[in-house]
Amino acid sequence: IQAVHKDIEKLESDGFKWMKDMIVGMFYQHGAPVAGPFSMEAINAALDVKYQANPGAIKSADVRAEMQALITNRSITIQADRNVRVMAAMKVQSPMQVSRSSYSQRPTRNQPPRQQQARAPKPVCPTPGERDKSWWDPIPIPCGAVENVRNGDEQCFWCGKFGHSQDACKARQVGRSKTAMHWNDWHRVVGGRMYSIDALGIRPN
Repeated sequence: IQAVHKDIEKLESDGFKWMKDMIVGMFYQHGAPVAGPFSMEAINAALDVKYQANPGAIKSADVRAEMQALITNRSITIQADRNVRVMAAMKVQSPMQVSRSSYSQRPTRNQPPRQQQARAPKPVCPTPGERDKSWWDPIPIPCGAVENVRNGDEQCFWCGKFGHSQDACKARQVGRSKTAMHWNDWHRVVGGRMYSIDALGIRPN
């Protein structure tokens, strides 16, 4: 407590003037976490750069702006990482390794090997341009979309059916060929979900 009072006395002796806006900014900073991407340390580092270029009293609006910028940039990074993972999952078109059942572990004489070629159908959209565009500018749900799309149900990238993800797809787990539309033919809609153009009821221009 005594150290705090000494610091305040030193500030006043140096001509420091207490202003409401400055105190609000200090409360903003002290309300931030101690560590992490939104921490007071990260906010202060950004403010140091700003005020080194243009010295002056720290304003609460600047503190708030830096806090919001950190949150926004972090959200964009998380969303971009998620998009990359989804796109990678949609590109799976190579042959799958079929899981070995108890039956397949008991080979019989002259039995040919069981092979499944899990390849996606050919694309309707010749390029991924429209799909990529929808990543950053999601399209509104078209009037001709099927009911599952209008309800916001998840559509599987592997079989094209609704109600489960590609990771939970039974057809994929047992090694069946991919029957969902080619990954060129999917668009992101407002709300974040991805749907095939068949489900959306649209066709490329």
